Amino acid sequence: MTINLTQKERMLLQDQISHEKICIEKYNNYANQTQDPQLKQLLQTYARQEEQHLNTLNQILSGKMPNVQQQQQGQQQQLQGQQQQGQQQQ
Repeated sequence: MTINLTQKERMLLQDQISHEKICIEKYNNYANQTQDPQLKQLLQTYARQEEQHLNTLNQILSGKMPNVQQQQQGQQQQLQGQQQQGQQQQ
């Protein structure tokens, strides 16, 4: 299934893509600066989530219907991994 976008929708998507890239860069920079392992992991998780958002936006911009279900499964796996690591550190 292809998506037909108006010029305004394309511009808005491109703007949002720019914001997602900035967020990814910031989260990765903050993760590299922190000494706290839990905070580092949290920031890295946020960066990966923003990367998923970026991929979704790029798919929409290219006229493709994004696979949201697959992304949700990936997010659930990330959360489970975080919970397991949190339990191990206690």
